[in-house]
Amino acid sequence: MADAPAARAGTVTVLFTDLVASTELRQTLGDDRADELRREHDRLVREATGGHGGTEIKALGDGFMLVFGAAAEAVSAAVDLQQAMSRLARRAPLPIEIRIGGSSGDVVWEDGDCFGTPVVEASRLCGAAAAGQILVSDVVRLLAGSRGGHSFSVVGSLELKGLTEPLSASEVAWQPAVSGSLPLPAALAPSGQGRFVGRADERERLATAWKDTITGARRIVLVSGEPGVGKTRLAAELAHSAHDDGAMVLFGRCEEDLGVPYQPFVEALRPYVTTAAPEDLAAQVAPHGGDLARLMPEIAERVPDLPSALVADPDTERYRLFEAVTAFLRNIAVTTPVVLVLDDVHWAAKPTLLLLRHLTRAEWSGALLVVGTYRDTDLGRTHPLAEMLADLRREGDVDRIALQGLDVHEVEQFLAAAAGHELDDEAADLARQLHDETEGNPFFIGQVLRHLVESGAIVEEDGRWARGPGADEIGIPEGVREVVGRRLARLSPTTNDVLAAAAVIGREFDREVLTASVDVDGDAVLDALEEGEVARLLVSVDGRGGRYAFVHALVRSTLYDEIPTTRRLRLHRRIAQSLEARGGDAHLDELAHHFAEA
Repeated sequence: MADAPAARAGTVTVLFTDLVASTELRQTLGDDRADELRREHDRLVREATGGHGGTEIKALGDGFMLVFGAAAEAVSAAVDLQQAMSRLARRAPLPIEIRIGGSSGDVVWEDGDCFGTPVVEASRLCGAAAAGQILVSDVVRLLAGSRGGHSFSVVGSLELKGLTEPLSASEVAWQPAVSGSLPLPAALAPSGQGRFVGRADERERLATAWKDTITGARRIVLVSGEPGVGKTRLAAELAHSAHDDGAMVLFGRCEEDLGVPYQPFVEALRPYVTTAAPEDLAAQVAPHGGDLARLMPEIAERVPDLPSALVADPDTERYRLFEAVTAFLRNIAVTTPVVLVLDDVHWAAKPTLLLLRHLTRAEWSGALLVVGTYRDTDLGRTHPLAEMLADLRREGDVDRIALQGLDVHEVEQFLAAAAGHELDDEAADLARQLHDETEGNPFFIGQVLRHLVESGAIVEEDGRWARGPGADEIGIPEGVREVVGRRLARLSPTTNDVLAAAAVIGREFDREVLTASVDVDGDAVLDALEEGEVARLLVSVDGRGGRYAFVHALVRSTLYDEIPTTRRLRLHRRIAQSLEARGGDAHLDELAHHFAEA
């Protein structure tokens, strides 16, 4: 009979890990969800172990026994594992934590297992550690030294079961990992934008979506509104808060008239692709690296030996690309919550919208919140985004927020924040006037305020705002004129002519008076009014058939100021004659105004 092989000895560092309160987690979550979390925990343990040259000796149900050749590597693995678990805890439905114990010394190896005093010490230190704590013997602290940049705090001698003498131990300090190492995108940074006011309900809906996300869910929120109403700023407020919570915030914008397929996704993912650790990137893009490299060549530069991109018919290649982008985001979101902001989606090319729709419908795991902003004023029935929005109504993960202008109270808050003090009665009157002129559009308010300050209509007296000469006449700043002008430029020439005539009548106008004042027939006037309503420049007045109003006084003023003088005089005369023909005393003030202007 052959002799059994002799056991071999060696000096190692042993770690034990333990998932805290695993039984309670299983009873609360149920077997399926608890098993899903356990598998994720096991994966994180093995990644941290392999990343630092360690060896998994055995799984112990809710923990592991691990061995490392160097004490500094063992400590680094323990810290990495605690940080990874802190990221997992952000999206777990219940608190999930581990404790770790470690010791160094000579062990004996037999049949792939090891035995010795360090094994007993590490196991007992793990049992003595609190949730989220790393306890190691002083031998580990001395061997690791300053390598790895870790800090230790001495906890003293511990009486541990199975050890005849107290064991001198130390705690390893660690901090939760922050936001996947990416800074907040510059387009979403709050600097220079002033204090955010109002939008309490909308902010609460976004906060709820974020809370759902960090439990490991996917949520899509689409924010709509007219230009300048604050869509991007609302998304920035959510992004800033999520970034502080440890989320990775990605930002991409669509550009007018550019129409580059997948542009916002490429712009959003590129900062991560260029800064992620190559080994992490390689794992996250596999097995679709070649397909993703078609979008972002930087991947091929950072990850060697990528698998080849699929070569097939165009539809199959496109589907494979959609799967590649979705899997890439999923692999990132499994370990770090992700907020993806897609701005100005109304300008997105059709392939970009198809990719977004695929992302909302694909099988999912991981914490992902997609916030898309778009101008509903730019959407007609045939717009590709309008078609996609109709499809997404059936998706449970999708929420839609329609932004309106700030109300009077919120405009007062806006002015108080800009002035740096509470408003007196005079300033409150200015806030109400601003609301009437702008309908609470934050961009318009900001532009008008700047114009009033620069023109001396608002002055500072003893550190407080006061009305200066000309404050009663709110002019139209160039920035507002440009925004309104771009919206008008998308309308037909006939509609522009009809709306210009309507602007001469006033903020509110009668369709019959308008028809009698222009050189086109009644059907053309109706078509123009419909186009103006679709573009959100006009609204019909409730309960008063045939009457319309401009959404913003500034829209009406922009149209009026652009009319040549001679045409404006003729229009005032025609409008006065039309009102006169209708008879009655109700129009005397309007008659006087238009005849005087003519």
